[in-house]
Amino acid sequence: MLHTRERWVQFHELVLRSEPADAPTILLKEVIPYLEKIVNDGEAFQLRNNERSAYRITDYSQNRQKGHPEALVLLFQYADQDATDPVFADLQTGELRHEPKLQGEGVAVSAHAAIGLTPIEGKPDTYPFLLEVVPGLGRSNVDPFLKKQIKDAAEGLFDYHDESADAKKPYRPSTELLGTPSKSFVDELEKGQLAGVELIKRIQNAESLDEEGYFYEESQVMKVRLSPGHSKWNIADCALLGLRLWGKKNGYDELRVRYKKKEGRQKSVIMGTSEEDLRDVLVLKDELISVDVNLDQCAPEINQTFAGKMLSLLSQ
Repeated sequence: MLHTRERWVQFHELVLRSEPADAPTILLKEVIPYLEKIVNDGEAFQLRNNERSAYRITDYSQNRQKGHPEALVLLFQYADQDATDPVFADLQTGELRHEPKLQGEGVAVSAHAAIGLTPIEGKPDTYPFLLEVVPGLGRSNVDPFLKKQIKDAAEGLFDYHDESADAKKPYRPSTELLGTPSKSFVDELEKGQLAGVELIKRIQNAESLDEEGYFYEESQVMKVRLSPGHSKWNIADCALLGLRLWGKKNGYDELRVRYKKKEGRQKSVIMGTSEEDLRDVLVLKDELISVDVNLDQCAPEINQTFAGKMLSLLSQ
């Protein structure tokens, strides 16, 4: 459940590239006016899941306040017709009050995002992106939705001269949202030692292991041996990414990584192997924001108090 005055915010990076790759660089500031236009026109939305859920950008504001980096704040909305209807319980009696959805409605949530309009130092095509943690509006869903909105908003508006063909050709912006790993977590892994990797497969309709039927096989575990000289962890290790992809292809649901901390204690982290899970870094950098105003589960417009707290984190 979402807290009325507290929300977690995760740190991400928005990569903005040009398509095709040999086209000129597009700055995020050049794209913003077109994105704002489709928001104003009510066209920044997408229906999914056979039109039973919807994603929208419902509000925006551009910050140029002194003391804060220039930034864009967006308010994302997600509505799901298949989500369970909310139920309220009286704290004293336990009596329940059920609020059913009406025809065509879906349970709705909203999440703020703050995007710095100045590229990250040393990464000319990458911008800081903070996202409020709300179920249904995580990075794996916001990423493809925002990519489509920016692509559609700028369609047919940019062109360049292709010298190889001696002709004018159109190009467009393409975005990708990447997670920013927690520094403490990365340090913990880099200073520690990788102890083992396991692929886990959930078993469906498994036969019982004993005659009485008390025990059933629930999962199978494949232990993966590390090659000599590869005991150190690298968060961008292509071999580990390849193992996750192999696991997904061969029916494995999870990947468990065990490692020893510098202090000698052993820890383990489990990640999924699905396409959405592959977008997520093990542990993202995050921050808890507390405000003195109520935060709705789904708001029609940006909460300026909450947005101000997010903007103060952009320079971190």
